[in-house]
Amino acid sequence: MSFVEEISSMNKKEKMDFLNVIEEDEERFFHDYSEELNILIHDPDNEIKAKAILCLWDYPTTHFLNFLLDAARNDLDEQVRKNSIIVLGRFIFEGSMEGYDLELNDPLAMEDITIDDFNKVKNTLLNIYKDNKRTVDDRRYALEALSFSSEDEIEEIIEDAYNNKDKSFKQSAIFSMGRNGNIRWNDII
Repeated sequence: MSFVEEISSMNKKEKMDFLNVIEEDEERFFHDYSEELNILIHDPDNEIKAKAILCLWDYPTTHFLNFLLDAARNDLDEQVRKNSIIVLGRFIFEGSMEGYDLELNDPLAMEDITIDDFNKVKNTLLNIYKDNKRTVDDRRYALEALSFSSEDEIEEIIEDAYNNKDKSFKQSAIFSMGRNGNIRWNDII
């Protein structure tokens, strides 16, 4: 039985248990589960698909980028969209750190993200955040994903969200302020 057939033949509980193993594997930094995740992110069961997408946080590779962008924009399942948006935040983080000369020795660190890929992710998340036809959760998670960036435009939308009458936006804004790390937020936090 091939690798793909083996995963495809698992029932839902076995797939979820397998995803839990990936998520909880303390040595996942040294194991490459990207092939397995590549199969499971296309599972017809949205719960499995959403959980597999969340596991991609540990695999910030541009191989998954187009899939994540499409799922964040277009998937009909709210949890799949939400998890895709969350994972796109990893690309914002990595892209924002790209300008620093740090030797973090982080096995999860993305090898390279191009400025074009970074801008694709940023623009997709900005469009989701600014689209009033989107769910509140889609918009909030887009804000949180963007908040890894210290660009002025991102800090302006954090401030706008903080001043929003909807308490959930205010909560996301406070979370985003902490993630953003700018000292301008100290008094609010």
